[in-house]
Amino acid sequence: MMLTDMLHGKVAMITGGGRGIGEASARRLAEYGAKVILADLNLSSAQEVADDINAHGGQARALEFNVAAFDTIPAKVAEARELFGRLDILVNVAGITGSTALEDITPESWDRMMDIDLKSMFFVTQAVYAVMKEQGYGKMVLPPRPALLWPQGGAARRQKLRCVLCGGKGRHPESEQVLCS
Repeated sequence: MMLTDMLHGKVAMITGGGRGIGEASARRLAEYGAKVILADLNLSSAQEVADDINAHGGQARALEFNVAAFDTIPAKVAEARELFGRLDILVNVAGITGSTALEDITPESWDRMMDIDLKSMFFVTQAVYAVMKEQGYGKMVLPPRPALLWPQGGAARRQKLRCVLCGGKGRHPESEQVLCS
């Protein structure tokens, strides 16, 4: 059942859309009328969510997307765009921070967290930004990763991450269109 058609005609891609915050975001966007693309490493969980959204009157597609495979990100974003013909909204929430206790983090697990939680956020955002710039429209939701640089997080680190990803201003450099905040 649609809550409203506020996002009717808009297409949203949600990284990590197969479960957790990504799944909840996809369901809410679909309730508001957006077509949703559940981009997730686990295609079967993303497909289950997409099937349920479709069964309840929404429009959803699942896309297998490994955000840590950096060389495939532009092609995967292009594939996502082809599913509904455009990308209007990015909800970039794929991540693994917090899955390892502080005392158990190794240099290898640290590198994996940085690849998935920070590097992938930047490179997925970069690829989607190119699509949105070409379209002349787009909105990005880049939730803070409270445990990104320390398992308990903090407002200063979240703000620093936002500044890194938004060029320090949180605005598209060529307009007043807010892309992320």
